[in-house]
Amino acid sequence: MFEILSLKNGIANVAGFYCDGVNCGLRPDESQGDLAFIRSDKLCQITATYTTNRFAAAPIKHALKHGKSFEGNFVLMNAKNANAMTGQKGIEDIDEILSHIPQELNVVNPIMSSTGVIGYRLPKEKIINGIKKLDFSAKESDRA
Repeated sequence: MFEILSLKNGIANVAGFYCDGVNCGLRPDESQGDLAFIRSDKLCQITATYTTNRFAAAPIKHALKHGKSFEGNFVLMNAKNANAMTGQKGIEDIDEILSHIPQELNVVNPIMSSTGVIGYRLPKEKIINGIKKLDFSAKESDRA
């Protein structure tokens, strides 16, 4: 068994990890973040217990394309929209959004995590424009 420890100042204190967050327009209050990322210089083992519900949301189905355990170094997260009950189009939206991550970051098996309202596709243009506002060298745990 393992113990989960709280990190003072969050993931920003971990060497080789970066994080930032912005408001890309999903939340009406611009002072509230709604898009964030965590990335690592090195590949990390990603393992999760996934739902067995056949109505799993698009982010779960997208991540499962890599298998139940895989290596990766980038997670993009959004609020206000769960991208659930959106079918194959929801998965395709994730692929399109993640294709806008700058290539020089050398991301491997990027995944997306979404939370919010069920039944609506992601507002791709807002998220893609938000990606352009993220500082990928930042260590801003409070914004992420």
